[in-house]
Amino acid sequence: MPLVADASYVWKIPTGATIVNSNLDGNQITVNFNNATSGEISVTAINGCGDPGTESTLEITVNNPPVIDRISSGVPVCPNGEVTITVDARGANLNYQWFKRRGSAASNGFLLTDGGTISGSKSATLRISSAVDADAGFYYVVVSNTCNTAGIPSSNSEIKVNTAYTNTIANIQEPVELLVGQPATYSVIPANKSLKWEYTWTILYNTNPATTEVKYTGNIPTLTIPGVRADMVGITVAQLPPPGIPCVNAINNVIILDRTPLPVELLYLKATKQDNNVVEVEWATAMEKNSEGFEVQVSQDAQNYRTLAFVNSKAGGNTNQKQVYTFHDKENGKYGTRYYRLMQRDMNGDSEYFGPKAVQIGEATESLSVYPNPFTSEVNLELNAEEAGTMHVMVTNAIGAKVLERTLQVERGSSKQNLKFNSNLPQGMYHITTRMNGKVQHFKLLKQQ
Repeated sequence: MPLVADASYVWKIPTGATIVNSNLDGNQITVNFNNATSGEISVTAINGCGDPGTESTLEITVNNPPVIDRISSGVPVCPNGEVTITVDARGANLNYQWFKRRGSAASNGFLLTDGGTISGSKSATLRISSAVDADAGFYYVVVSNTCNTAGIPSSNSEIKVNTAYTNTIANIQEPVELLVGQPATYSVIPANKSLKWEYTWTILYNTNPATTEVKYTGNIPTLTIPGVRADMVGITVAQLPPPGIPCVNAINNVIILDRTPLPVELLYLKATKQDNNVVEVEWATAMEKNSEGFEVQVSQDAQNYRTLAFVNSKAGGNTNQKQVYTFHDKENGKYGTRYYRLMQRDMNGDSEYFGPKAVQIGEATESLSVYPNPFTSEVNLELNAEEAGTMHVMVTNAIGAKVLERTLQVERGSSKQNLKFNSNLPQGMYHITTRMNGKVQHFKLLKQQ
């Protein structure tokens, strides 16, 4: 400041700064700004009479070298997730340059530039918009300014790209039969078995209003229902990741049942051979709901079934009382092993099978009978064949003249064939000769008017 005669000087400096020297007249000072970054220096001259003059002010900006306070810790990220790292630094006119180390935390780094998924490589915040495995590693930033052009490096911040897990159910195991009142077990198999998935099951009931029942089975992928309710119409299972596993896609909800169980609880089904090759089929129900009845079916090979009879529900379709049913199979020509089963039919058209039960009848025996005898216009051939084959039939009169000839296809077991004669066939004695599988049989028949 210019020297004023007989004057003294009053100086004001920024907080944090100190005056380290002044000249003899006091109009010059030397200031150490220490940690002060900016501020005003002012001086007022006071004359010999004690009168102050006008205050003079000088604005000072201090360019301190950069100081790094902290760098944010790396956050684990899922594949294709966004991650940012931020540095907090002090100093004037700061410049930033981010680097990624080539391997370990102490290895040299390579300079990052903006492009692709990377942005902010020359700012306080580095951003990777879609991280992949190759982005995992250690990152640091060099902060510089005019007071330190070489810059100072930060500590490391590590980016981790976690493993991604797919939440998929690979297979579902359901009961073969779903019966009211009976237990039912459902199981699921996860596609990824390396995690201990957790399971929540929801059972839907067709009530008014509809109700649900939620069951949590923990790490056990199995639900066991002690007794199926008739109004159960749906089951879903949610497969959830265990706690602490970050990179799993959405909860996998799978519908494993969307049908109503057949409303019949069968207590037993049995088939028993009785006298004269009659088979008694007996079954009992503990309860029935909307049941129309039972179709009794039989098979010789346990694969191809045919219907023997339909037995109506005794209770008109609905009962909570035990009902016992019987059916007697009186078919002729039964042989070998016969398989019996029931097809329970609901009034809505739904059906369910019970059985089969096997009954050993015995091997077929060859037999042939011809009736009626005497006859008027036709006769029946009733056969029980050990094997299928072709039967040649010839009818002759008393003097050996041929009056009828047929070739018949015969199935194994019991069957019946019909022979019709001309209406003008004279009365008298006739002979029938049959040939099948090398066996010849003869019969005499009397023709009446």
